[in-house]
Amino acid sequence: MDEWAAIARERLALAEDLSGVPDAAWDTPTLCTEWRVRDVVAHLVSGATMRTGEALGGLLKHGFNFNRFMARDAIARGAAEPAALLAELEAAASSRRTPPMTKPVDVLLDTVCHAQDIRRPLGLRHSYPEESLEAVADRLKGYGFPFGTKKRIAGLRLVATDAPWATGEGPEASGSLEALVMVMAGRRAVLADVTGPASDTLGERLPTS
Repeated sequence: MDEWAAIARERLALAEDLSGVPDAAWDTPTLCTEWRVRDVVAHLVSGATMRTGEALGGLLKHGFNFNRFMARDAIARGAAEPAALLAELEAAASSRRTPPMTKPVDVLLDTVCHAQDIRRPLGLRHSYPEESLEAVADRLKGYGFPFGTKKRIAGLRLVATDAPWATGEGPEASGSLEALVMVMAGRRAVLADVTGPASDTLGERLPTS
């Protein structure tokens, strides 16, 4: 799979979906705690355009607390008008920049998860290529920081109901591959789309906010 082509496709697909959303909806809360639609879009643009020096400077300013830096950067950039944010997302679609210590598949993972953070609260539906979701799921299942996925799914078996993908051994939880990806990424709101005896255990391990 050409990961960069997949990334560009998903950035443009999100931009197209948001082009029909009224400005007021850009203030809708997303599945990311304390981030509105505008903030998540700004975060995606930042990931595609931020230079290494800028990233290191931001980390230094925030005491090398990655999550704090990302949160504040997204909110600051998200103050722009929706039309400007949309134009920036479209312009960044073909960017091949990777944040420090990441690979293209990590950028695809970030793009897919954050696009769903936006689409689900807005009621927007999107069909992902199976190979893109499988690549994201395979990468995500072994993640420690920042998602904590490896610990979250330890001792459990996750089985996709719409794709030939599964991982782990133990009590089972099943759902669409998109839903499993979002739950692995820590999105409690998506747990309702997952069924099976392991779903309660997942619920105990997911963040409460």
